[in-house]
Amino acid sequence: MSLTDYGQLGLSAVLAAGLVALTAWAIGTALRRQERLDAVFWYGFAGLCCVAAVVLIAAVAYPAAAPALILLVLACSLPAVLHVSRRWSETSPSGRHRAWQELTSRHDAALARWARYELDPAGHLEAPAITDVRRAETAAMIRAMRHAAQLRQAAPGPRGLGAVHRGGAAELAAYSRAVAEFERCLVAAEQAAGRGRSDS
Repeated sequence: MSLTDYGQLGLSAVLAAGLVALTAWAIGTALRRQERLDAVFWYGFAGLCCVAAVVLIAAVAYPAAAPALILLVLACSLPAVLHVSRRWSETSPSGRHRAWQELTSRHDAALARWARYELDPAGHLEAPAITDVRRAETAAMIRAMRHAAQLRQAAPGPRGLGAVHRGGAAELAAYSRAVAEFERCLVAAEQAAGRGRSDS
């Protein structure tokens, strides 16, 4: 084969790999946006047809290179499938249900840490400054705690699970950010009060 033939084969390989990656990205984006499943199917079908066309044309022009192209497509398909399956698990009702339960567990753990300083006399004596709302770190932590609690209460259904089953991905994302901010502010308040996380 000439140098031009190798160039065309290389272009076909890059095009096929790029189409696989583009298809996985389109499907993942559609899942994240909660588009209808028939739209997700057509993204996948269109991408598959394009990849098949590229491989078929290259295989007809260069039959000896067909196995290598097929192996390349299969190798690129593995991470693409993993990406799509991860997106599916994140955006499906059951995936959001699990994510919500994990977030509420983290939220409860942070609340329990705060309650130790607020309600337990021994904990209060260890770091009395952490309950002083005049301190900037404590005030920020209280605001973050209230914000997380408001988002958790605003989700309809027991413990917010109703919102998850009705497709509340935006609510879940907002609650996730609020819980992370509450945890961060709690650590900052502990450190400002002279009690690091390793002591808790």
